[in-house]
This record gives sequence, structure tokens and C-alpha cells, in this order.
Amino acid sequence: MKPLWAVLPSRTAEEAVRMASAVAGRCGVVVTPGLLAGPGPAVVAALAAIAPVIVLSGLHGDPTDAAVAARRLVEYGATLVTVQAVDGDQLMGAVVEAVGGERVMAVTVWPGRDDASVAASRLGASRGRVVSRLASEAATSGVGSVLCSIGDLGVVHQVASGLQRFVWGIETPDRMTEALERGAAGVITAVIAGKDAAAALDAFG
Repeated sequence: MKPLWAVLPSRTAEEAVRMASAVAGRCGVVVTPGLLAGPGPAVVAALAAIAPVIVLSGLHGDPTDAAVAARRLVEYGATLVTVQAVDGDQLMGAVVEAVGGERVMAVTVWPGRDDASVAASRLGASRGRVVSRLASEAATSGVGSVLCSIGDLGVVHQVASGLQRFVWGIETPDRMTEALERGAAGVITAVIAGKDAAAALDAFG
């Protein structure tokens, strides 16, 4: 699996496909809810013909519905789909059963949220404790990957060393190197959005 994944712009399917074509072979691509809600999930099929695709679907709610949605996204060609770990092991387990754990990435605490915002959301007393609990539940449910921040990497490794860890929000080569050295399997960057995609990736090698 590729270590670098680039977030595609969400304005039109045509723009997303054009960007994906410009970076093909250099990285995987990431579909956000904005793109998924605009052109629709069929855009995943067009992109999957060009590069591996992570869909930030954030599946949640009813486990049966989430499993159906995950199956459809994988049928369209998604390499990974995301689930909200906070919705519990029943949801994660249903999605894993539908598409296989290697296709599922759990989101614990969205990267960038600090202790204060976590406490305000009533998820737990601190970000580290919440990430630890949810990552452990994700691993028990059979999920294969987790999305986190660089600061979460060590916590996830301690409680669920078998999970592949992906880091969101990497905007420089130095931060990518740091994340990979700290055990990340992949990093997600938004540097190509609104720019010359190929040129934006040149610094990443």
C-alpha cells in the first residue's frame, strides 16, 4: 500500500479525475464526503481505475446500513473506507464482516482535536485516553487500520500494535518523514488541492 495519499478537490468529478491522473503512480488518492455527496459514489469507480482510493466515508449509525454502504463503496473500487469508532464495535464489526478488515479504517478522535474539545464532546477526559479506548475497540472488531494524528501514533501502537496507522494533515516532506519514522503506514496530505498537482508533490519525492 502506498505511503502517500493526496486529498482530491471536491468541486467536480472531472476535476477530481484530472487531479488523480496528474499524480497517478506517485500516490494514492483520498475522496472526501464533499466529493462523495456531489458527483456521488460512482466517482470512486472512475478514480479507482487511475489510483488506489481511500474514501473518507465516516460510516456511522445503523450497522446494517453502514455495512451496505461499505460494500457498495468497495464494489466501486475503494481500497479503504472509514468508520466512526465512537459508534461502537457492533458497527465496526458489521462493516468488517461486509468487506473484510483490511478494507476498513477506523477514525478515533479526528486529528487536530485537543483535550478541551474532546472533553467538551463528552467522549472522555483526555484525547489520549479516548484514542486508546477506541483504537483497542477497533482492533478487537477486526478493523485493519486507524486514522490518527502524529501525536496519536504511540498511543495506538501501545494498545493495538497490529493496526496500520494513517496520519492526516501532513503538509511537508519533513512531517511525512517524521510520521513514517514513528510507525505510520501512510500519510494523507491536502497539498494538491487547487494547485498544479504534480508540482505540489515534487517535494515529497
